[in-house]
Amino acid sequence: ILFCTLNSHKVDMQKLLGGQIGLEDFIFAHVRGETKEVEVTKTEDALGLTITDNGAGYAFIKRIKEGSTIDQLKTVCVGDHIEAVNDQSIVGCRHYEILFCTLNSHKVDMQKLLGGQIGLEDFIFAHVRGETKEVEVTKTEDALGLTITDNGAGYAFIKRIKEGSTIDQLKTVCVGDHIEAVNDQSIVGCRHYEVAKMLKEQPRGVPFTLRLVEPKKAFGES
Repeated sequence: ILFCTLNSHKVDMQKLLGGQIGLEDFIFAHVRGETKEVEVTKTEDALGLTITDNGAGYAFIKRIKEGSTIDQLKTVCVGDHIEAVNDQSIVGCRHYEILFCTLNSHKVDMQKLLGGQIGLEDFIFAHVRGETKEVEVTKTEDALGLTITDNGAGYAFIKRIKEGSTIDQLKTVCVGDHIEAVNDQSIVGCRHYEVAKMLKEQPRGVPFTLRLVEPKKAFGES
């Protein structure tokens, strides 16, 4: 079972089974059909996908933006389960778990971020959510010393930290950390420049809190 819809036999993402069910409601289970492989070339940051999951390790396509890269591929449909990316299984991942991907490197290397074209011999490594941490920051100068980027799907993360900067003094903050919230205000869904603006507007001398999610480390990696 990929997902269930409430009171509709159609693949209707507005009818996804969620919370409470009434005595007169009907549940329709949507099971696995044919498997297909699709080659995608990114022409812009966002693919034009909204992804959700069934809570049991199956991520699938909830919405496709009209005119987007994915919309041009008429074989990709709302309701399709995403089973693998470049033969790397993502079964077991929540839809929000992948922070970013690197090309031909398993390390959190911002120089290897997945960008445009991918060759037939390239490998993609998905970096998923690890531990959450909260860090108190006090600005002592206008710039915190961060370079921020995002994955095009609403996750902003730290690309670079300037040596000797305010953030560099906080050894718990690392390159690759996803910035999830500022002062308990979620910034999931914001682009990197919106997050940068928010951080720049924090006043000097007044502590504020960053909620960060670090990429899960591989076995034996520190």
